[in-house]
Amino acid sequence: MTSAVTRRIKRRDTGIVRVILGLLAFTGVAAKASQPPAWLASLITVPASLTKLEGSTVVLREEATVRYLPGGKVRETFRQAIRVVTLDGLPWAHPGRSYNADTDRILKAQAWVVSPDGRHTDEYGRSDFINVVAEADPRFWHSSRVVGLANVSQLQVGGIAAVELEIERQTGMNDSSWSFLGPRPVEWSVFEVVPLPGEQLVYHASSDKIPPPVSGSTPGSLRWEVHDLATIPHNMPGGFIPNPRQVNVRSLGPDSLASQMKTWGQFASLATKIVEPRMIASPFVVAQAQALAGSKTDRWARIRSLTESVQKQVAYLSITLEKDSLAGMRPHLPEEVLRSQLGDCKDKSTLLVTMLRSLGERAYDVVVHANNPKAVMPEWPSQIFNHVVVGIVADAGVPVRWPVVDGGSLGKLVIFDPTDPATPLGALPLSDQGGLGLVVAEGVQDLITLPSETPEACNIVRHLAGELTAAGDLIAEVDEVLLGARAAAVSGERVRLGDAKFRQRLEAQFHAALPFLSDLSWTEDWFPADVRDHIACKFKAARAMRTMGTDTLLVCPRLVAGDFPYELWKTNWEGEVRVTALGVTEEVRMLLPEGFTAASLPSNLHQELPFVTASLAYRLEGRMLVYSRQYSRKACLLAKNDYDAICRFNQKLDEAERRPAMVRRRPQPAISDTPGTH
Repeated sequence: MTSAVTRRIKRRDTGIVRVILGLLAFTGVAAKASQPPAWLASLITVPASLTKLEGSTVVLREEATVRYLPGGKVRETFRQAIRVVTLDGLPWAHPGRSYNADTDRILKAQAWVVSPDGRHTDEYGRSDFINVVAEADPRFWHSSRVVGLANVSQLQVGGIAAVELEIERQTGMNDSSWSFLGPRPVEWSVFEVVPLPGEQLVYHASSDKIPPPVSGSTPGSLRWEVHDLATIPHNMPGGFIPNPRQVNVRSLGPDSLASQMKTWGQFASLATKIVEPRMIASPFVVAQAQALAGSKTDRWARIRSLTESVQKQVAYLSITLEKDSLAGMRPHLPEEVLRSQLGDCKDKSTLLVTMLRSLGERAYDVVVHANNPKAVMPEWPSQIFNHVVVGIVADAGVPVRWPVVDGGSLGKLVIFDPTDPATPLGALPLSDQGGLGLVVAEGVQDLITLPSETPEACNIVRHLAGELTAAGDLIAEVDEVLLGARAAAVSGERVRLGDAKFRQRLEAQFHAALPFLSDLSWTEDWFPADVRDHIACKFKAARAMRTMGTDTLLVCPRLVAGDFPYELWKTNWEGEVRVTALGVTEEVRMLLPEGFTAASLPSNLHQELPFVTASLAYRLEGRMLVYSRQYSRKACLLAKNDYDAICRFNQKLDEAERRPAMVRRRPQPAISDTPGTH
């Protein structure tokens, strides 16, 4: 079960990045026998056999009470008790809570370990917690830590580990939030929020499956309770976005920032007041921008020189020195980033915007939520964004395939992500596509919809020419051209993996159809200005086609797999599957062995749904067997029924592609021995 009072502009995880966190880890020493508190004692008396939930661990109770305080602060009381159900659950039985070490204060920390029979309880106090280094969760930004239990040697299967924490937090622009969703099943989840006297609570629930709140223990407070929460199953289809079942709450008072965020226009104005003062075009920044642009006269060539430099030369690193609740939104000064060559997404975007403006361009920071196009809720203006990109005012010279949005009074904007190391100007990483964003500028009144590529803009054009022997062996050449974000991802993968591992990736692409592949050679050419990647391969494959005696071959022309996999939807959890756009145009020309011809060809196929179409066609040109396919899929978010339909669609297409052509040796003309016939 996860929850968070703080939400900041956070980075998009573009790779394996290690960040040092402080983890308050309970060591299991200096324990003393005690009586459990009343809230825990009531859980101990319930036999473990009565639980309705399945899992190696089960959260018996998880609750947070958030009280708003004067001065933009809240005090949270957090309680959590976890029962270990199986031996596999012991490593995961660590109750805990996230907090910001720069702005939050831990006021109280107590822990208890209860024996499986419930007769013995060990208690641990604040002095028993120590700081250790932990791996980062990239969702959290600067100085985020976790306070919780670890290495509890006394905990046994059937036992309970529990904590009670009090944390004082700064609110800033952040909601108090709670998610009835998490990695462990929960028997009882409770969230209560208490406003300041005279203030009013407003809230937003992401799902109608969350029951409406009831009055809490204090006048004006609200309380949510949900029982028997199963965890999200692990067998979700790729791209599945679960409904977070989250409640966001804020207390409206005359002096609170929350009262100034009733519209997206107000939020944009607040964000602008934080970011714009940092966009200082110092002489050093201006000189660097001018040097990069050089003598180029084409506008987009000048802009590209800056986008490539910030993207490639400034390494990703998030360092925050300020200690207030808005520090996560405040970028470093452009000159600092330029000199250090280090910065996170907000630093890189702000540097690029400042350099572009120094050349007379109009550009803006744009806050987005990467990897989840459903995260931003249009009806609830809030600090939900986790990434920053750049919007550059477009003109008539912008190619049609570029990612362009309507910026309202700011005009059309080309969106560019300077943090992504592979995707150049002219394309948008798949993780940024399709969601909602907000331009950080005065006068902005509403969200923008980030563009999704069309099938034509991310097309794969593949030509395969091969020659078969009578034994079913194959010699082939493949020429493949990729466009758009997918092309950038493949080129970036080659750089990241290196030649040897990229070769293994190519081999894996062919091995499903050609298990005896050999002698693979390849070249790759990347054209960033066109966002185009060209891959050429040559290979041999023994026993590529099945033989039936010496006169018949079963020829399946599908030699490249993986363009449209299908994963079944096996969960009843509410949500949608994000499907990215894809276009495939493929032609396979296979020269049959001398003396062979196609005795039968599979029938052609055409099928379509509102968001996907496909066709397969077969023909014979002399000894040349020609197979072609077209596949076009729009970017969309699919509920279960539509997703099941596209799975059936792809499954039928997959089965049709596996149908072989029957190729037979032509009968030899009979030789007559009758006199006079020669």
